[in-house]
Amino acid sequence: MKKNNATFINVQISRDGYFADGMFIPKDEANRHYVELREWIENGGVVEPEFGVEEIKSQKYQELEEFRKTQQFQPIQYQDSEFSASEMARQNIMNNILVTSSSAQKYWLDKNNNSYEFSLKNFKELATLISKRDTKLYSIETEIKNAIKKLRSVKSLAAIIIPDLWRKSEENYQE
Repeated sequence: MKKNNATFINVQISRDGYFADGMFIPKDEANRHYVELREWIENGGVVEPEFGVEEIKSQKYQELEEFRKTQQFQPIQYQDSEFSASEMARQNIMNNILVTSSSAQKYWLDKNNNSYEFSLKNFKELATLISKRDTKLYSIETEIKNAIKKLRSVKSLAAIIIPDLWRKSEENYQE
């Protein structure tokens, strides 16, 4: 017998197959993942009881939130340069809006450490861009959560690939 090098971490059985490490694997001899999983089980791999629909929904919601956060804190384009939109950068931008007088100038670094002279107006414009992007991201996240909420089977939930669903929702997003 060929030695199987496949390693699985979290495997649970379902009515139609297995849910292994975030992937649904149907019981199908033609599916190489199924063959690898079956060999892994034969070599002592432990299979947990089936995920319930609510457990999978919870996992998908968590995966969705993490995906939104990765998008939310990506750099933002402003004045032909990329600026950080991290939590700390956001706090610093808001602080500058609150304490900078309308005539004062401050220096702000882009992602490449190039220095820009920023006025209160620049900080407000940057904050507005971040806010608009956040609104879009939360709107897309809510739309996908609602789609997940409507699903009723393990198989349909397991088939959800968050990045793919996100891209589709983003293409259809209207401000």
